[in-house]
Amino acid sequence: MDMDTQNITTQLIDYREDNLTDEQITEVENNLMSSEKWRAILADLTLLDDLMEQVPLVQPSTKSKQRFEQLLAAEQQSTPIVNLNQSNKTLTFSINQLLQMAAAIVLLIMGVGIGTQFKNNQSQQMEIAALKSEMLGQKKLLALSLLQQTSASDRIKGVNISLKETRMDDQILNALIDRMNLDKNINVQLKAIEGLVQFGENKIVITALVKALTNQKSPEVQIAIMEALVTLKVKDAYPQFQEILRDKETIDAVKNSAASGLETLL
Repeated sequence: MDMDTQNITTQLIDYREDNLTDEQITEVENNLMSSEKWRAILADLTLLDDLMEQVPLVQPSTKSKQRFEQLLAAEQQSTPIVNLNQSNKTLTFSINQLLQMAAAIVLLIMGVGIGTQFKNNQSQQMEIAALKSEMLGQKKLLALSLLQQTSASDRIKGVNISLKETRMDDQILNALIDRMNLDKNINVQLKAIEGLVQFGENKIVITALVKALTNQKSPEVQIAIMEALVTLKVKDAYPQFQEILRDKETIDAVKNSAASGLETLL
């Protein structure tokens, strides 16, 4: 994929995920109105989303798996890599590489055929399902990579991708917990808390939120965590809410949130 196409794809992904400024949104919309190439790439991205929603996940066919592995090998040879340690495992990739993979997957999906033949041909369904599975895996890697970047805006993008995950994944959960607890940017912390609420049925998430409420000193983060615990109806957090009310150093806004939360949890 040439650099121009890659740049357009990146901008359109950000546009679809509401990650652009008003000025950037206007620029993208003007490009969509004036450029056939921009409209074609947007159509490909939209088609990919539709396919991922419609196709049931099945066991990948051997042929599809081999084709995809060949694609990954070619991309890995042509793109510089960086190392990311995650849960004692080393993931080797780069953001540009992942975007190239995603765009290549779109092209493969377009190549295997859509429409009535897609619905009627079991072999094609299996190939598309295999590509869908691989795409979900690449989205996970992209999210984990972005969550480790030095730029706060990149880390927020990583959380946004995590928010679209429908599967329970320990690596994603642990990465979001780390951002909530350790990130130096409050906006990233707040976004991570929002992401964790999505997986609130998991005991790991509940335990992490309760523990974070005890350790966090930022008023904004404390209030966000309390709101999350109230939303998830975590009655086990009752003692932590009481402790916040008893703490003389707690500001009024945080105390008011704690008092309101206690009434709801009773």
